[in-house]
Amino acid sequence: MASKRRLSAPVAPTPPSSSTALPSPESILVDSTCTPSSSNAVLDAKLLDRAEKLARMTMELKIRKVVMQANDLARGLEDLTRKTVHNESFRQQNEERMEKVWQDVLSVKANFEQHLDARARDELHLGECQREVVELKSSMGEVRKLVEELAGKVDQLPTLAEANAVLAGVCAQREACESAAAVCRERCESGVRAGCSHKPIQTRIQETIKSTRRWHHDHKSTALPDAVFTANYLKKQSKRDPRMAVYLQRAIHKRIRRRRRRESGPQPQSLEEFCQDVSWEDVTRTVEDVLVRRVDSTVQSLSQSSQ
Repeated sequence: MASKRRLSAPVAPTPPSSSTALPSPESILVDSTCTPSSSNAVLDAKLLDRAEKLARMTMELKIRKVVMQANDLARGLEDLTRKTVHNESFRQQNEERMEKVWQDVLSVKANFEQHLDARARDELHLGECQREVVELKSSMGEVRKLVEELAGKVDQLPTLAEANAVLAGVCAQREACESAAAVCRERCESGVRAGCSHKPIQTRIQETIKSTRRWHHDHKSTALPDAVFTANYLKKQSKRDPRMAVYLQRAIHKRIRRRRRRESGPQPQSLEEFCQDVSWEDVTRTVEDVLVRRVDSTVQSLSQSSQ
């Protein structure tokens, strides 16, 4: 019967030699040219980094040594199984122990595979963290530039007195522009009214008829009541030809009074109040009457009013 295989205990790691030993803090401080406060921080960071690397290396060596021992033990068990395949008495006595050892070997291998997977994931996460750190540093650099630019522009901001002076100048300029625009608008309106007054009366009549036709076309599709629509019409006519608008308004008023068969009554106080009793048909009939049928009388009346 083959001799029993003896399991050897894991060999403890040997201490590093003098040639590979970590440098002492004194030697690093002697070689460093930094200030005491900064050199201590740099020294601590370097020592921590080296200690972490040494711990990882030691752990890796121990894990690999355990795996090697497990592989040797697995091969020994396989040899023992082959050599004792016909030894029933040995198998009966040591079958349970051999099975337990084999399960331990499988457990060690499974743990080693998990260790490899975890290390791969850690390396992947480390790479992602490094990329995020690089992006964060880049973003912080951009933010730092923006802050520096803003800090540089703070001194360029105007004082309260300067800002008030600028606002006062802007307000004055705006008021001047509004006044100039109002003057120009008044001149334009005066020019339009003067132009209408100096046009031949027949031309003014034809323009009023054309304008009324356009308004009549719009009246077919409007949702406004006749009072509002008529008021808008008379306002537009007063801007285009004031004297013609006054003449039409008087003619409409006479038509309404004849329809109600009364000569006197309270006078309306506004154009909107006047238009409350006016329908759009009153407007079209009045325009047709005074500008088409009795155009000669209208020309004479407008000629006298323009003198």
